[in-house]
Amino acid sequence: MLFVKRGVVILLMGYNAFLAWQGGNKQHRLARVYDEYLYEEDLQAAGLGPECTLAQKEQYIQQWIEKQLIIAAATKEGGYNKAEIDRKLLAYRYALLTHAYVEKQVQERLVTQVEPKEIEAYYQANLHNFELKYTIAKGKLLVVPRKDANSLQLRTWLLSNKPADQAALRAYCENNHIRAALDTETWCPFDSWVQGTPFHRVPDAIRFLRDVKNRPFFRQRDAHFIYYLVVKDYKIAHKPSPLDFVTGQIESIILHQRKIALSRQIEQELIQKEKKHGNYEIYAPK
Repeated sequence: MLFVKRGVVILLMGYNAFLAWQGGNKQHRLARVYDEYLYEEDLQAAGLGPECTLAQKEQYIQQWIEKQLIIAAATKEGGYNKAEIDRKLLAYRYALLTHAYVEKQVQERLVTQVEPKEIEAYYQANLHNFELKYTIAKGKLLVVPRKDANSLQLRTWLLSNKPADQAALRAYCENNHIRAALDTETWCPFDSWVQGTPFHRVPDAIRFLRDVKNRPFFRQRDAHFIYYLVVKDYKIAHKPSPLDFVTGQIESIILHQRKIALSRQIEQELIQKEKKHGNYEIYAPK
């Protein structure tokens, strides 16, 4: 082992000197085990570029030598099923090469834009797969210190759809460091949305939300804060998810399906192209 390690150091010193003189010949040999050679470009392929230390390169070369010695010894000794090894090597080589080639082709050819009508069509056809696992809602939530609360003004802003009132509400929250959730277009799990507020302790959340049609504005208080809640919309658990809640998920599914179909198409195109050249023969089995 000492001989191997010392030999690695000598090889690397010679390698660095050679690069300084030659200007970086990529075919320069770094090590040999029987008829197998390790080249400088092999180090680069392994992620060991010029920025790596001598010790890192030495470690990689030593590991390469040891692996090659073991392979050579095992090949000489035999005692294994060569056909099975060859079969596995072919399968592994096929998987690596095919993946690299197909992945590159897919990146160049895959259409990544998914039209809204395609998303909706998939949603309608697979509605049973989009059942809500929990109740969701969207609206506005404010947590205001009692000493700072102006309930009448806040109620006006919260219930208004006028851009000026919405801007005034955001400015009020920012200037007074108010905890606020004002995005009325994004669905949230109801329990997470009202976590840490008295609304989280309502005995029947579904009944509470169903009262929204008659009472869109809710207010609760404790010793330090007043909590304002405006529910724009809600969906009950175990019902179909709204389309805009699962749009991103459906888009990912469609793109994944496209990728699989395109990968198969690319493989078939490659097979047909190579078959045209007649570079294969079939012999009758015995």
